[in-house]
Amino acid sequence: LSNNHLSYIPLGACSQLEVLQIQHNQLSNLPISLKAKCINLLELNASHNQISTVPDLQLPKLKLLDLGNNQIALFPMSIISLLALERLYM
Repeated sequence: LSNNHLSYIPLGACSQLEVLQIQHNQLSNLPISLKAKCINLLELNASHNQISTVPDLQLPKLKLLDLGNNQIALFPMSIISLLALERLYM
């Protein structure tokens, strides 16, 4: 889904999804439903968008989170609860 000028991500049934590449789009936020629908997500790359706020992610298996090159001023405290997280790019 990267490099498609998307302004939103329609999330359907994605419980088996492990990698979500949505970088280089026009997203202003991450879907709130991400934590409920993508419970097996290991990698999320949402870099190079226009994201200004980050929802409470609660993705227990997430190892890589790339939110670099966005407009995020404040990260939620819940980011410290991502115990499996190995790489964080801001």
